[in-house]
Amino acid sequence: GYLAIPLKLFISERGLDVISYSPDDYQELRGASLEDAAGRVGPGRVAWIHVSVLDADLLRQLGERLSLHPLALEDVLNHPQRPKLEP
Repeated sequence: GYLAIPLKLFISERGLDVISYSPDDYQELRGASLEDAAGRVGPGRVAWIHVSVLDADLLRQLGERLSLHPLALEDVLNHPQRPKLEP
């Protein structure tokens, strides 16, 4: 498959917001680059990366960098889809 952005979901500004924390540290970044965002992910840390624009290239790069499953990335772009649980 490939990542296709529905035109009605396109937003013109690009950016990542990141909240990352561990038992000893808290970091918050606004408008982070892909490298800065991915650099906040690691063992012993919890990271929330908010993608504020639906950019297929950005999502693809983020998925490659963080080893995210392609179907999870497709779910990001198909947001009206209901959450599911597989046994």
